[in-house]
Amino acid sequence: MKSRTKNVIDACLTCKVKRLIYTSSSIVVFDGVNGLFNVDESKPFLDKFPDAYAQSKAEAEKLVTKANGRYELLTCSIRPSTIFGPGDIIIPFLLSHGRTMFIIGNGKNFDDFIYVENVVHGHICAEKTLLTKDGAKISGGKAYFITNMEPMNMWDFMYMLLEELGYK
Repeated sequence: MKSRTKNVIDACLTCKVKRLIYTSSSIVVFDGVNGLFNVDESKPFLDKFPDAYAQSKAEAEKLVTKANGRYELLTCSIRPSTIFGPGDIIIPFLLSHGRTMFIIGNGKNFDDFIYVENVVHGHICAEKTLLTKDGAKISGGKAYFITNMEPMNMWDFMYMLLEELGYK
């Protein structure tokens, strides 16, 4: 992920791209235990990541942040929580292969899901903000969490989603 992100940044610099919005993830600060509700962007990256995905997203985000201001390139990262919506392939794939999800622990874990169109809106807002001089000063090189701001029990969400997909 890090080398691919570096390639994107290098291409932006070569082609004189003015703005780069990176899709990071809230997992870059998630310790796997404490929820990320109402967390602010000053929360530091983890010292030890729970998995390679989280580490690669954090490393890539750091590169994007560092690139801000180089040759007039303005950057911003958004950190969506768990994304859902049209085009999602994970849950339908598992179901089509007869795999079921099972609850580990007490089943009371919460997440703050975000609809895919809201993620798109977050990208558009970040880009529009970087277009303005004040917005570029404030938001350039920064990362922002985006969610639906409706945390809910993960399993309630999954059951609702399965029902919408026609599974009972």
